[in-house]
Parts: sequence; C-alpha cells; structure tokens
Amino acid sequence: MAGAKRTGDSVRDRMFRAAIELFAKKGYPGTTIRDIVQKADVTQPMVYYYFGNKEQLFITCIREINRRINVAYENLDPEKPFKSFMRDFMKANRGAFDEIPEAMFLIARLAFSPDEFPEIPEMKEIIRKPLLTLMKA
Repeated sequence: MAGAKRTGDSVRDRMFRAAIELFAKKGYPGTTIRDIVQKADVTQPMVYYYFGNKEQLFITCIREINRRINVAYENLDPEKPFKSFMRDFMKANRGAFDEIPEAMFLIARLAFSPDEFPEIPEMKEIIRKPLLTLMKA
C-alpha cells in the first residue's frame, strides 16, 4: 500500500473487483473473506465495514453487475434490422463488461448453477436479460 493515498472509494472498489474475480473463479462457497482481503490488499475489518459480510458483498456484486447490464441495454432498439441490432447488442455487452471482464464469467458461472445463491431476486433476470433482449430482436 506504499505510495499512493487510498480513498474510501478506491478501497471499496478494490474489494468489489477482487470479490467479483474470486466469485467468478471459485464460486460463492469456494471464496473466503480471507481470499478477498489478500487479493484486494485490505484488512478483514474493512470488508465488514464496507459490506457487512460475505453474503452482502456477493449481493452487492450481483446487483452492480445487473445495474451495468441494464444501463448497457437501455438504448437497444429491438425494432432495428437484426444485423444492426446485433452490432449494437455486442457493443452493449462489451460496454457492460469492459471495466470488469470477470463479471461476465461470474454471470456465466451463475447461469450454470443458479441455485448456488437463490436468495438474490435479481439472479434470474441477470442471467436471462441478454437472451430475452436477443429474443425481442
């Protein structure tokens, strides 16, 4: 942590990014707070301060991914010719996952094991949103 001054946002962002990467790679059950702490270069109390616990951190990650997907798909026009729509759809996906590409792997992981964390109401929407958007075209 030497050198740069770390703000609360950057600390929270590092934890968030580390968590997404680890949840994508190891799944929810296989990821520990200790893993996140080591990857984000923070202390364990910081995770609890910002997110409360592992479950809340996971829920925050999923909700933020959902928010990004919704923003990316906001301006898609299913009435466009299919080829044009597909080009826009691909750009929207790149935009949604550009900043945190591991988020795409987390969504894919959840698509194949949606019962891993069924308490999140948005889970099915997050997984189905790209397919439903394509079906409207």
